Order: sequence, then C-alpha cells, then structure tokens
Amino acid sequence: VSAGRPGTAPVADFAAMLAVALLGGLVLNLMPCVLPVLSLKVLALIGHGGGESAQVRRSFIASAAGILFSFLVLAAATVAMKAAGSAVGWGIQFQHPLFLIIMVALLTLFAANLWGVFEFSMPHWMMGVGAGHGSPHSLGGHFLTGAFATLLSTPCTAPFLGTAIGFALARGPMEIVSIFTALGLGMASPYLAVAALPSLATRLPRPGRWMLRVKAFMGVLLAGTAVWLLTVLAALTGGGEPQRDGNWIPFDPSVLAREVAGGRNVFVDVTADWCVTCKVNKAAVIDRDEVTRRLREGGWIAMRADWTRPDDGIAAYLASFGRYGVPFNAVYGPGAPRGLALPELLTVDAVLAAMERASHQPETTP
Repeated sequence: VSAGRPGTAPVADFAAMLAVALLGGLVLNLMPCVLPVLSLKVLALIGHGGGESAQVRRSFIASAAGILFSFLVLAAATVAMKAAGSAVGWGIQFQHPLFLIIMVALLTLFAANLWGVFEFSMPHWMMGVGAGHGSPHSLGGHFLTGAFATLLSTPCTAPFLGTAIGFALARGPMEIVSIFTALGLGMASPYLAVAALPSLATRLPRPGRWMLRVKAFMGVLLAGTAVWLLTVLAALTGGGEPQRDGNWIPFDPSVLAREVAGGRNVFVDVTADWCVTCKVNKAAVIDRDEVTRRLREGGWIAMRADWTRPDDGIAAYLASFGRYGVPFNAVYGPGAPRGLALPELLTVDAVLAAMERASHQPETTP
C-alpha cells in the first residue's frame, strides 16, 4: 500500500525546484530548532554596534560559509549512503547517540561560556583577521556558529523543505548537491544580507552592561536545547519495543495493507522524538478534540510509526511517497486505498478534509 509515485514533485522544472529549496532554506531560520543557535548570531550582531563595516561583513560571510559547508557535507554523506544502499533521510543523524552526545557537549560549552563560567577562545590558526578590534568572535567561531545552526535545523521540517528533499533524494548526485546547495543559500541569505548591508549592525548601540543580561538569556536558550537533546538521547538508548500509545497502535505494513484491503479507515502518523515539527503537529492538530473525536467516532484505526531509531521499514514506507523525513501523515480508506499524504505542517481543517475524502467510497459510473 503506497502512493506509488516516489520522487514526484509539485513542480517538475528543476529551476523551479531550486527556488522551492531556496525558500525552504530561508524559512528554516524561523523554525524552533534553529532559534537557540541563531541567538548566538543575534548576540554577535548586537556586539558589532559602533564597530567597523569590514569586520561585520567578514563575520557574517564566515557564518554563511559555515552554513553552506554543513549543507555540502550533508549532501556528500547522503550521496555516499545512497550509493551504499543505506536508508537516507532528513535529520537521521539524530538517530545516532554519538551525534547527540557531541551536540549536547557543544551546547553546554556554549551556554557556560555565555554565563561567564569560563572564557572560550578559538585556536590561533582559526582566529585570522576576525580577532581584531571590534569583533566579538573569531572568524572560526562565526563559521562554526553557521555550521552548528545547520546541524540543529534538521529535526525541523519547514514548508517546502519536504518537497525539495524528496525531489533530490529520489534522483542522482547532481540533483542532491544542487538542492542541498540551494537550501544552504536560502538559510544563509539573512547572513549575506547583513554582509551586504553592514550598517544594519554598526548603527546599533555600542555594547554595555546590558549585554550581560542578554548573554545570560541566550545561555538559557542553549541550555534548554541541550536538555531537550538529553531527553532524545534517553529515549534513543532506553530500548524497548513498539507498543500501544493510547488509542494508537504500532505501525505494521502488513496490518496496514490488510485493514485497507478490508475497507477500513486508517490514519498513519510517522514521528520521532527528535522531530520538533512532529510535536507541534501533535499538540496543535492531531491531539485536538475535533480530530480525536473523528478518529474515535468514525471507527478509524490510528497507527503510529516511531522513527526515533533507524528503521528500514519506516524509511521504505516514507520513500514510497517520495518523502525522506518526518513528520509524515497519511490517511487510507475506501476513497484513498493507496494513501492520501498530508502536508508537513498540519491544520485541523486539512486533516478533517482528508479523512472525509478517504472514508467515502468513490462513486462509480454505470
């Protein structure tokens, strides 16, 4: 039971898909995964108040370079994994404990530095021209901030991102590298805008004692992100088998196929503990009274697939719809036996409309 057309996209033209990727990368800056790390850049922006335009330009270009570098690394890793026959997807590095441990350690160090626990400086070879007067960080530090923001962005799925990623991963290395580069340029565009107009930073008031309170608040954001990643790590390493979650049963492709063949209505929710957008969808839509009442009163089977850990079956199911990341939701029924995929960001009206469409037997002509 699948959509049957992996890799199709709303726009077939490659140039249009690059535009979709640019827009998706730009919107990533507004997603909650990225905001704690972007606070470091906001702090740097404020710190340039009364400074020199050349220093501002260099530091923000360095951050943009860090973003692009990370996206190219992700693209190279994706191409290599796909060539090796491994499952690929957006954010799958969060399925590995070592990655989470490294991210928690880095976030903790950044937070402690902002709180004044210790002074952290980059190695001499990374400092370069950015360590001069008026620059609050080295160029190496700005580069790492951009790279760090990219890595933290992957648990979030922004609008348009799923379409661009699905288009790329269903195709070859050239498309993957091109789409990931466009995503990086989109995410880096605010940094490049400040680099082009450094007066946006230099005209701000010079830093004073008030900066200490700002730094303390930014440290709280980073520490909170570290705590969240620790909860993800605990869930990832806790073991256990899939089990019933309230009215939700564990995802099983054979059960799904059997129930759909029998004319039953099925709602599939593919999620992960590290997926922030999944949690937003659940709180704002899936767990809302209107949706839960429709599931219960309409005799729907609610099936949840947990992709917190690597699972080739779930990866294959996502790929059958041309999707390579979470959140993903689909509804099945007499009116949609092959599955009706829902958008990454759900609304109550969209979910109820899809459920209504799937549950009705299509009309037949005599």
